[in-house]
Formats: sequence, C-alpha cells, structure tokens
Amino acid sequence: MRADYDSPRGLIASHWRRDGEELVMEVVIPANTTAEVHVPAASLDDVSCGGQQLSAGPAEGVEVREVTDTAAILSVGSGEYRFTSRLP
Repeated sequence: MRADYDSPRGLIASHWRRDGEELVMEVVIPANTTAEVHVPAASLDDVSCGGQQLSAGPAEGVEVREVTDTAAILSVGSGEYRFTSRLP
C-alpha cells in the first residue's frame, strides 16, 4: 500500500507491505517537520528502525512516545525511515 501527499513543506510518504510475519513501513518526512508514526506491534521488542531494535535504545530521529497493546507510537523528525515489526 502507498500513501503520498505533496504538502506545502514537501513530500510526505508512507509505504507499507507485509512480508511473511513482518510489516515493513517506509516513511518520508519533509525538512523542518515532525510526524507521529503508529507502527502496529504487540510490544516495543517487535519494532526496529533501520535494523536497530527500538527496545534496545532510540534510533536517530526517532522518539518512542507510547506503546499500546496494538502499536508503538513514535515521534520522528524529517528524513527517511524504514520501520519493521513482527505481526502478532
């Protein structure tokens, strides 16, 4: 699935796909902008950004805001991110 939006600040993009038991999300946030990203997951142990597991520590430009029973809610700065999560 793909969603792109050409905002006044630049391209906002969210592309996601299921790869077996894993969800892969690629997100683009324009310069001088922050975004809230909800990554479906049962726990933070199931979520990584650029290959770095978020439960082991923060990834550059990513702040964990909250973890619910169904998602990790992240605050991200401008840039390109690749999130993966194991699906329940």
